[in-house]
Amino acid sequence: MDFKIARTKLIEYLNSAINDVELRKVIFAYDKPLPEEPFNKHSHFRLSMVLSGSDRMIISKDGKIEQIEINPGRVVFFLYNGWALPVFPPRAATHLSLVFYEDFMRVVSSIVKDGELIVKYWYHTDRSICRLGIHVIQALNSLAGKTDREERSLLLIKTLLITALEDLENDRAGESSKARQTYHLIKDYLYTNYHIAINRESVAKDLKINESYISKLFKAYSNESFNAFLKRLRMEHAARLLTDSRSTIDEITFNCGFGSTTYFIKAFKAFYGVSPGRFRKATAAANGNIL
Repeated sequence: MDFKIARTKLIEYLNSAINDVELRKVIFAYDKPLPEEPFNKHSHFRLSMVLSGSDRMIISKDGKIEQIEINPGRVVFFLYNGWALPVFPPRAATHLSLVFYEDFMRVVSSIVKDGELIVKYWYHTDRSICRLGIHVIQALNSLAGKTDREERSLLLIKTLLITALEDLENDRAGESSKARQTYHLIKDYLYTNYHIAINRESVAKDLKINESYISKLFKAYSNESFNAFLKRLRMEHAARLLTDSRSTIDEITFNCGFGSTTYFIKAFKAFYGVSPGRFRKATAAANGNIL
């Protein structure tokens, strides 16, 4: 992919979202209840909308699992760990989505016709969304718990789109190499799939990238190796599950991409200095909870 062309096209789509689409409703997608079907985890805030046509998705909405219609003017804002399932067959639509990672922003557009993907553009900025954008995301997160939120959420989404456009236009990665974009693509894949049993070999196969090249990219652009980065994602997710859920250790093992509970416990203790059980008891006590 020519990333200069992709960036130009995505700037056009963001301009269209801001100037040509009348925002009418913000739908908040939550992390619970969970669907019975497998789904990709996204432990990051993101938004999804269509610029033309219409489509459907299944989400967790206000305590229930619902199928919703998305058409121009309706924006889905995903809260932390918010999930979505596609509805098949896909309808004809031009999609635009933004994912707000800690260290970069992913912008994606796609055009679907007759159930087939016609064209897709994606681009990763060199850094996370600016401080204003972070504040807007935090405000949307706070607003999700309120009943009287419609007018303010529309204003915040409009501000978020404008801020994302400015960041994309001013992005230092505008002239970046394919190498940096590929590095961010790998990280996006890991952020989405760390909870399943993946490794460098399987990632290389799925993304059609040489294994040694993956290691080379992490050495060039990160202070962590591929394995260290993947392990940290899994350990941080395990810590969240131990703190915020009643999942068993076996369930957490499975949901963090480990094939063996014994190995998970050993890896967790090496990372945090305590066993998962002691970690859970300590955090529960610190939060005033009794297990």
